[in-house]
Amino acid sequence: MSVIEVSIDQIEPNAWNPNVMSDEEYEKLKTSIEVTEGRYLKDNPLLVRTVNDHYEIIDGEHRHKVAGDLGYKTLWCRVSELDEEEAIELCVILNKDRGAINYFKLSKLLSTFYKPYSKALNQEHLGLRFGYAQNSISQIIPIFERLQMYLYIDTFSNFQLVQLARVSNEALRTLLVEKMVEKPLASTTLQKTATKLNSITKYIEEEIADERIRTIVLDKLVSLGPSILGYDLSALKNEVKKFFNEEQKKRIIHGDMFDEIEKLDTMFDCIFTDPPYNISYENLVKLEGRKDFDSDKGEWDHFTPEEYLEFTRNWVKNAVSVLKPGGSMVIFTSDNYLSHLIDILIDNGLKKRTTLIWKKDNPAPATVQTNFVSSYEFIIYASKGQQKTFNWLGQNEMHNVISSPVVSAGNYGHPTQKPVKLIEKILKSVTDVGDMVLDPFAGTGSTAVACEELVRGWVMIEKEEEYYEIMQRRLLK
Repeated sequence: MSVIEVSIDQIEPNAWNPNVMSDEEYEKLKTSIEVTEGRYLKDNPLLVRTVNDHYEIIDGEHRHKVAGDLGYKTLWCRVSELDEEEAIELCVILNKDRGAINYFKLSKLLSTFYKPYSKALNQEHLGLRFGYAQNSISQIIPIFERLQMYLYIDTFSNFQLVQLARVSNEALRTLLVEKMVEKPLASTTLQKTATKLNSITKYIEEEIADERIRTIVLDKLVSLGPSILGYDLSALKNEVKKFFNEEQKKRIIHGDMFDEIEKLDTMFDCIFTDPPYNISYENLVKLEGRKDFDSDKGEWDHFTPEEYLEFTRNWVKNAVSVLKPGGSMVIFTSDNYLSHLIDILIDNGLKKRTTLIWKKDNPAPATVQTNFVSSYEFIIYASKGQQKTFNWLGQNEMHNVISSPVVSAGNYGHPTQKPVKLIEKILKSVTDVGDMVLDPFAGTGSTAVACEELVRGWVMIEKEEEYYEIMQRRLLK
């Protein structure tokens, strides 16, 4: 390996070197160079490799720094033929036991150049290549990925970086980082806090199967703020249990209401639903310059009249079985089956209280202009015996004709979606805060959104997978 004298301006540090020179080390090195009148630099040449029109340091970055500060114009260098990956590997190995190592920079290096969890290169192999034990690698690897988004990262020690990066949940980790910036915790306290946060994360994952509830419970826990960092694990679990019990009143079920209602262990204060109307028919109208109009809502809205009446009798019977005495039932329907539905409700022991009319502010225009524009839908309000709840909202708010705009199907992909504000208006009158509401034909979850606004518990059942998935995403927001 040749040794040559190179202009200091042609030598550049290795950007990947994680070694950090302390002030004390700087002064010692400066003294060695000054006392030997530069002979120290000739006896200990830099190890470099050629990169385009310059030399990149593999070993000797501190010597290069101090020599430059002392005004040296040239340095002795041993020139290596190593490629980039070999040079980085050797740079880390040679510098790991010289002074301090910046774990954040080392983590970035390992994360960028290697895939530590791949079949080809696991953490143990990675450690062997860079001269670190596997347990050290496992602590260093997550630092860059988990902490790169935070400010003040340079203010943390390696120990603090390791402990902060141990916290697997990002939201809980952010709380801890913010706490450390504001008022650093003692080393032992920080380590115990990181362990505790991982324990509560694991507890939530193991105890709560429903992803939606799991996400909400964790969000609520984080919303308590930095104070939770001082809770012991038992207190954190109690908070989780409290939030879980609250959210247990809120469930999304994918399945047929005829099967799922039988499994419910809850009685409801209100059944609020928008079942199929059986008004679909095959009639695709091509419109020039506009979106085609399709009268077919979907397979779920295709019945013969006899099938539809039987379907309605069955679903009403099932729904009434989980309605509390005095509970309310609110059903959207078309004029085609209005009288039949009222008869079915009465046959199942319900009392019809009134028929509401939803007047559409922006009804769909007539595509084939051979009839009046359809600008209303019926809503039947009934109760199981004497109504338990009816909240009078004021003379001007209690008209049985309610005006509200139509919701575009493009919002959440359902062709018969009902406005949330319309649902809220009715629910305010027939339910109280904390009441349980069931929608056995939930669609994309507008009833649940209204219940959330009004602080009602809810269970949504939806058979169609497409709408169920949309509802999941919508309610997770």
